[in-house]
Amino acid sequence: MIHHLPHLNNFERPPLAPWEREGKVGLDKNEPPFSPADIVKGFFDDLRAWNPRTYPDSYALYEKLARHLRVDIKSLLVTFGSEQAIRVAFEIMIGPGDVVVYPNPAFAMIDVFANQFRAHKRLAEFRPGPRLEIADFLELIQADTRLVVLPNPNNPTGTFFNLEELRRIAQRSQEVGALFLVDEAYHPYAGVTALELIPEFPCVAVTRTFSKAWGLAGVRAGLVIAQPEVIRIFRKVKPIDEISTFSLAACLKALDHPEILKRNTAQVKLWKARFALLARAGVEPLPSAGNYVLLRLTAGRRRELEAWAAAHGYLLKFDMGHPCMEGVVRFCIGKDREMQPLFNFLAGKLPARRAAATPARKPSGRPLTRTTARKSPRPASRRR
Repeated sequence: MIHHLPHLNNFERPPLAPWEREGKVGLDKNEPPFSPADIVKGFFDDLRAWNPRTYPDSYALYEKLARHLRVDIKSLLVTFGSEQAIRVAFEIMIGPGDVVVYPNPAFAMIDVFANQFRAHKRLAEFRPGPRLEIADFLELIQADTRLVVLPNPNNPTGTFFNLEELRRIAQRSQEVGALFLVDEAYHPYAGVTALELIPEFPCVAVTRTFSKAWGLAGVRAGLVIAQPEVIRIFRKVKPIDEISTFSLAACLKALDHPEILKRNTAQVKLWKARFALLARAGVEPLPSAGNYVLLRLTAGRRRELEAWAAAHGYLLKFDMGHPCMEGVVRFCIGKDREMQPLFNFLAGKLPARRAAATPARKPSGRPLTRTTARKSPRPASRRR
């Protein structure tokens, strides 16, 4: 038996097991509706020309990202998904006992990294709603805080902080010398970004991903944006090669096709607006700034949906492990053929006049009328 670090006994990670998802409609992992191959004909054909015999040269991706984001190339670090960018933040800021502040619930890997690096955790707990007050969050950022991590929008709560609230967190983080890491995996669905705070606050770093609106979850590519001096520190712990040759090729080509991002975000907006019409006894649609729908269900409605999902091979997220999400089911937006049966099941229990309110499609895939489009729910005014 090896004598591993004893603190690793304090938490567990899921064991290796088959996914058993073959033939299922997987709406439980917040994956995008469309792959680039669904939108751009022959998208992956060019990848055959890339040579896997040699190590990847990612400089061309840095150049293209700098143009796309309108930032200095020295302000970028490409990572193996935004998950690695978050881990690097822990690596450069956290030693045993150092304080990290983040919301609860949030992206699960933040808590995993806090445990791995033996951080002292100050958790900003969501209240019923779910909602997280900016005052509650700011109160936790104290003189001993080393790292502040904020998914914005947040998963699973679907909430986010607005720009002025982000500015207050940046100001407080800078006062105490903490790194303020804003994870913007769901940024395309909310439209709020901390990027414009980076020139003003050296403590701010923003992570992005190709996994959501760019349709490349399986590629595992992300990035972090910060002032060049901060990126210089991030680079001290980066691997030799940021991502694989094929991931590099897919990201380069995706950035040439903004219609990928537009189509994925439009599909999410359309179906979130449809499900928002399903308010009824036992079903309460919640605001969501992510690529998913949140419905609060009574126990009886939950049992009905669980039974239907099991019978039809749908994988939905029913348990999110925090009191603020009690009774809430989450499912991401997929293709029309995946969403329509789920919508029909829920709408079929509504009065006829409600079900008839479902927005129709033009051939272009947009809602038929402006009136219908205005019924799309506004993003939550609070953090993810």
